[in-house]
Amino acid sequence: MVQTLLRDRFGLKLHRDNREFAVCSLVPGKDGPRMAAATGYDEVHGRGVNIESGLMVSRAGTMNELADVLTTNLDRPVIDKTNLDGRYDFTLTWDQPGASPNGGNWSPIGPALFTPIRDLGLRLDSQKASIEILVIDGIGHPTEN
Repeated sequence: MVQTLLRDRFGLKLHRDNREFAVCSLVPGKDGPRMAAATGYDEVHGRGVNIESGLMVSRAGTMNELADVLTTNLDRPVIDKTNLDGRYDFTLTWDQPGASPNGGNWSPIGPALFTPIRDLGLRLDSQKASIEILVIDGIGHPTEN
């Protein structure tokens, strides 16, 4: 529905393409993962991987959810290559870096996450991978209502 609106109202033209990018692969560490299998969750507290200042908590979180959270906090996409299909409970803490240079409340955590991830028996490997992206071919001013 949104794509139709953007196409009709703004003349948006785009296509999908694959390009090589620097990524991080989330993989098991040398001695394997060290995370507790999830014991369940309640609907009040929900499930998933959540992050805030110096703290990451997983309640029945998946490795894909962890990779998504890491992607928003590193300078490149994180791809789950752990082959772990289960749900896990864990808590990570680290020293939070200083405030964002642009004055906002959020700033990416970056390398401070590498050590806590190793504590889970996982690691982040830098590599190149082909990632599907959307390429904008054209967009115009909105049409009248």
